[in-house]
Amino acid sequence: MREVGYALRKSTIEIFVMSLLKERDMSAHQMSDIINEKSNLRYRVAPSLVSDSIISLRRRGFVVSIHPITSEYKRNRVLYHIEPAGLEYFQNQCGNLFFVSDLLKDMLQESS
Repeated sequence: MREVGYALRKSTIEIFVMSLLKERDMSAHQMSDIINEKSNLRYRVAPSLVSDSIISLRRRGFVVSIHPITSEYKRNRVLYHIEPAGLEYFQNQCGNLFFVSDLLKDMLQESS
């Protein structure tokens, strides 16, 4: 597993969370499982880190909590939903991410 810096990790977790919530409402634990699965455990994200990102997104009005569900272990889990402002924020963040990615590619090609 590659270690990723805290600030980069925090912002990418937010993008992962919003990307998943665009597809459907889900709990922090479900999001953590999906992120870990899709990255083949190269980018391990604990449910607590997803919860921290959700708290930040909720404070800014991008995500809301909706009805709790009971998991297979009889624990209540809160589902989260992305708001229209969150969708707009997500699109802006993706644009910024693509811009930085392209810029880094150009800079690395120039230095080769």
